Amino acid sequence: MEKIRDKVIRIWKEEGILKEINLLTDMLLLDKHDNCQAGVNTFVLSPAGKIYTCCAEYSSNEDGFIGDIKEGIIKEYGARLHKIENSNLCRNCDAYQCKNCVYINRKNTKEYNVSPSFQCRKSHIERAVALDLKDKLKDCEVISSKNGLDIKEKYFLDPIVEFLKSNNEFKGYYKYKR
Repeated sequence: MEKIRDKVIRIWKEEGILKEINLLTDMLLLDKHDNCQAGVNTFVLSPAGKIYTCCAEYSSNEDGFIGDIKEGIIKEYGARLHKIENSNLCRNCDAYQCKNCVYINRKNTKEYNVSPSFQCRKSHIERAVALDLKDKLKDCEVISSKNGLDIKEKYFLDPIVEFLKSNNEFKGYYKYKR
């Protein structure tokens, strides 16, 4: 990521063009979460006319459809759980570029709105590199005019560990060691 960051900086300095690299520059241009939106604003329609919450759901379980084109959505699929504001961890997080994939969440934590540690750590590494990029591109009008978000340095990669420090009741649930 540092090599990509350095290339974005070089192009900005040499050509005055901000190259957008989604995992790196999205953080600088967003002012809210830009997660996958599966089951909230986006759905997948299979060739057989079945509706799924996302393409990963379709690919991994063809029987996991939530409806079809004739009847619409006919199965309860926990739509409220797919929304970022219903995630205790994510709604307080400012790694806005994180895709917070509900399929990965469910596959790895058995919950739609609880991200696995590896997804959080990845997003916080991207966030740290984006923060460094923002500091080095402080004269770039595109960044300063798009996003009033003040990205602060954080001293952790895994927000789950930080969450557990202040919420003792969940300590037995999560086993990640630093």
